[in-house]
Amino acid sequence: MNIFREKWKSFHEGRLSKEEVLDLLRELNEEDTEKLFEEYLRNSWNEESGKEDSFKWDGSEVFKRIVDKKAEKKRKTKVLDYPAKTYPRTLRWVAAIFLIIFSWQYGKVIFNQGSSNPPLLEEEPAFNWVTKSNPNGRKSKILLPDSSVIYLNAGSQVRYRNDFTSFRKVWLEGEAFFEVAKDSLHPFSVQTGRILTTALGTSFNINAYDNNKVNVGLASGLISVTDSVTRQDIQLQPGEGAYFSTRLPAITKHTIDPEKISWWKDGILYLEKIQFEDLIGILEKWYGVEIEVRGPIPDDRCSGTFKKNEFLSNVLKVLGHSVGFSYSIDGRNVIINVKTKIE
Repeated sequence: MNIFREKWKSFHEGRLSKEEVLDLLRELNEEDTEKLFEEYLRNSWNEESGKEDSFKWDGSEVFKRIVDKKAEKKRKTKVLDYPAKTYPRTLRWVAAIFLIIFSWQYGKVIFNQGSSNPPLLEEEPAFNWVTKSNPNGRKSKILLPDSSVIYLNAGSQVRYRNDFTSFRKVWLEGEAFFEVAKDSLHPFSVQTGRILTTALGTSFNINAYDNNKVNVGLASGLISVTDSVTRQDIQLQPGEGAYFSTRLPAITKHTIDPEKISWWKDGILYLEKIQFEDLIGILEKWYGVEIEVRGPIPDDRCSGTFKKNEFLSNVLKVLGHSVGFSYSIDGRNVIINVKTKIE
């Protein structure tokens, strides 16, 4: 009895964790503790309500009293059925007992009866996550269960559920080019931060290394790009791109080259008016190196197209000539020395 009293008191005061509450329900589901618990409830009820008659549970009557109490509070009238000092506390016990009895009587919703170790109710459907990722300096091609293909860039990751054929959704961090298999019954979607890109059968590129800046480019088919916060939704046709930034009030649409957006998956490094700071991140991911910049950060925007699997030294030589820096390479460590411009 003392064990029940302590657990019941802790439950009533809200000091039990979720796991402890479930343990309490599991104990109440055991046949040998049923009578002991009923006796404790009867004693607790009589002690708190001052009633000496036998314990009788009427769930509908208890619920009616709770509803009546809430209605009367709104009207700010006095409670006539119970003494003003004892009713609030009694009501709390009634509500708590109602919760326990309901959970106890209908425990089959939470537990599989007849099992020696009944599993708890799952909080989400039974499925597993599939995760594919690339470190810096590596790219990969991923064949999805529905025959769609993902070209995953360096320093990127995708994940999806193992029931993908019926739930075609991918979560992307980084950059990827998608070739989507047609399935009119199951739209294909990609989540990148707050941006959702949806398609049926198409090919498109998403650059989202930073969820605060997302670039979407469409090569073929049709897609929609939706901001889950503002609910803005735009449609893209081949040759169009969408740019999202938390610094801008809305997603903007622009023209892109459908061929160039996928050059990276073929090993071609294509740069078009890239800020120097962004260039450093691109080169680190592309070649799997760490770059240290010494000197002032240039304001220059860098452009260039470098053939398949071009050496880093050749890329730095070309960019260094146009921007104005020298460099040294020691394994995976690169140092860029920016020349101070004379006014």
